Amino acid sequence: MCARRRAERARQPVGEGSWPVSDPPRRVVGHDHSVSMWWAGRRDALLAELADALVFFGADVVEDPGIGELAHTTETLAGEYRTSDRGPHLHQAGNLLAQAATELRTADRFRGTLLPIVTHHLRCAAVALAHARACLQAPVEPTAETHPGVRWPSGSRSAAR
Repeated sequence: MCARRRAERARQPVGEGSWPVSDPPRRVVGHDHSVSMWWAGRRDALLAELADALVFFGADVVEDPGIGELAHTTETLAGEYRTSDRGPHLHQAGNLLAQAATELRTADRFRGTLLPIVTHHLRCAAVALAHARACLQAPVEPTAETHPGVRWPSGSRSAAR
């Protein structure tokens, strides 16, 4: 907009709102709809990604997952991993699964009203699941806690490295 037009608009009388009386706000038709459709598509893609990630932890395959359903599944898996006696890496993965479940519950509270915030919490849940998966895929150093009854000869572990 040129400087002359800006000066003219500044001299126009202002109505009840902040817009000049002769120049009501213009709404771009379809703009709000396309943006909300993008956010909805992003949310749906994240839900499918989260459902696929949960299969790694032992969840059943879900075709059309809901946020609440994923949160419940993640909470159940977190409880199983936390109570496992197979080592501290499983407990850490269980804590990360619980963190993901909390993010999913938070996203579920917003339902579809604030899609950017919902997708933010879904992304946080995806990050927590990725970290939990990394905990389980990392090589575990054998210890007395993970391998009870195994006696390690002195110096043999350090010589193998």
